[in-house]
Amino acid sequence: MKIEYYYRHAFRTREEVYEGVSGWIEGVYNRKRLHSSIGMMPPVEYELKMSQTAWKQAA
Repeated sequence: MKIEYYYRHAFRTREEVYEGVSGWIEGVYNRKRLHSSIGMMPPVEYELKMSQTAWKQAA
């Protein structure tokens, strides 16, 4: 995150840091960025896949 977002921006206040970083996490990191620990999928896609698997197993 530091390399992909934080170091590429200049922030003037803590509020700007919080808003910028939290927006990046929700908009890019959790939705689009691939994570090696979950099979090179974005977390949102992985969560959807796991919830669908749980529903199928429960049925």
